Amino acid sequence: FGEAEVRELAGWMCDIMDDVENAGTVEQVKVKVLEICKRFPVYG
Repeated sequence: FGEAEVRELAGWMCDIMDDVENAGTVEQVKVKVLEICKRFPVYG
């Protein structure tokens, strides 16, 4: 997980905050988050 991914995550957070009432935006970001979680799993 590097700088590029952090920038991407920050952008997604801004997308949500800019359009929090839009379910489509929230769903699009959710899909992206799930994809990055598959690439960088957290083991517990």
